[in-house]
Amino acid sequence: ADVTSTITNAGISAARDQEIREAMVSVAKVAITDVLKDESFLGIIRETLANSLKDGNIYRGAAAGVVGALNPFKRRWSADEDMQAAQEEPTDGSSSDSPRLPAPLMG
Repeated sequence: ADVTSTITNAGISAARDQEIREAMVSVAKVAITDVLKDESFLGIIRETLANSLKDGNIYRGAAAGVVGALNPFKRRWSADEDMQAAQEEPTDGSSSDSPRLPAPLMG
């Protein structure tokens, strides 16, 4: 617990120091610039994105997230209903005509 508070306090102090913040931003910029020049890293990112685009559950999850974020009533969804909907989905990569969203909890 003492180590955690010490690290937390050091982090807060560093975040408040303008010179340290500027140095951290500078280091982050250099690191990002270097990694974007690394072809093997970019290849891994491309492959990961291509594989994720093949998964229809990602689209469904993204759509549910957008709908949930825009929902002014902020309904809670049942984890059991989410699991049931996921189990009912075809595993061959095909999708149904209409997206399935989890039903809201009653009560």
